[in-house]
Amino acid sequence: MEKINLYLEKFKSLPFKNIIVRDVVVEVFKDLFAVELGKNDITIKNNEIVIFTHPVLKSEMFIKQAIIKKEIERRLGEKVKTVR
Repeated sequence: MEKINLYLEKFKSLPFKNIIVRDVVVEVFKDLFAVELGKNDITIKNNEIVIFTHPVLKSEMFIKQAIIKKEIERRLGEKVKTVR
């Protein structure tokens, strides 16, 4: 059984993680800004979260960047490099 666990460890960071992160980001934005983001509006690469949205929301994101990052990290239970 232990050999199977070692084999499966390789697959922990596959695209399933990105799906979970996207869901968390959508929830955080819904809670903080009352805005529904589409899952296609979010890109995740190298622990960086990039959000493509309206410039007004981008400005609001910049102002509350620390709050957004802390909330995403709290819900995920792991560090996020940046949210932009």
